Amino acid sequence: MAPPDASPDLSSSPPEAVEVDNISPLPDVIIHHIFCFLPFKDLVKTSVLSKQWRLAWTSTPYINLSFLSLPSRRVALLISSALSLCTATKIEKLHVDCYVRTEFDRWFRFAAACQVEDASLVFGGSDRFVPQFMCDCTSLVSLRISKATFPPDFSIHWPSLKKLCLHDFIFDYFPSGKDVIKKIIRGCPVLESLTLLSSRVGIFNVWIDSRSLRELVIEADSIWSLDISAPLHISAPNLHSLRLSGGVVFSLFLTGVSSLAEAELNFKQPTACRWNFSRDLRFLLTKL
Repeated sequence: MAPPDASPDLSSSPPEAVEVDNISPLPDVIIHHIFCFLPFKDLVKTSVLSKQWRLAWTSTPYINLSFLSLPSRRVALLISSALSLCTATKIEKLHVDCYVRTEFDRWFRFAAACQVEDASLVFGGSDRFVPQFMCDCTSLVSLRISKATFPPDFSIHWPSLKKLCLHDFIFDYFPSGKDVIKKIIRGCPVLESLTLLSSRVGIFNVWIDSRSLRELVIEADSIWSLDISAPLHISAPNLHSLRLSGGVVFSLFLTGVSSLAEAELNFKQPTACRWNFSRDLRFLLTKL
């Protein structure tokens, strides 16, 4: 035994650090959960992190095509090529916030073939129509569409859809907004939540008749016409929550809303108001 005052041997090499791979052992469910927070282009890059992750991205059920600016055609084609390598049999979420005319439909067709349930699509222009094949995607449960419109002869078949949000949607191509909303409601037999945001529905009357609807939100600068011939009509016996915000409602008809528990009315008074605004609001409240 060395004496207590012996100096340590500084010539000996320190023990080598043992590399520990804490990534590869992760189960697929954890890996896919991590993937749901990443844009698709970053998700593909994870293939260099470990051997197990080399192909893990190809089976992700989350596709997030989010870009700070419109991608070039070359980038869009690369994305399409990468999607063609995906092996997931089911897509839980699809988010597309850029419109590349040549590839947009291809991206959604891929998701539809994989029974996509939750989709958020930004078309980006009033001249961009929602293609009919999207209107026939029977697997959708939640859908958000921004900056687009339906073609004049569209039909809706969303038998599983429970939540629908139309953001900056354009109804100008139709003679009556009432007919558009009616067609949407008829094509969504189990719809529980409908949201219209800044949809300029003030040009038209809005007619909502649904036995499944539980939540209705309409927020826009001009929600509907001040003409009494263009009322807001709501008939929803299971409606639980109603929120109307923005322009003035001149005529509101509520029928069969016995389940209504929450209502929020937040209207803007026009600058050149020719009627008793407060009186009309009180009248609306008596109908709730």
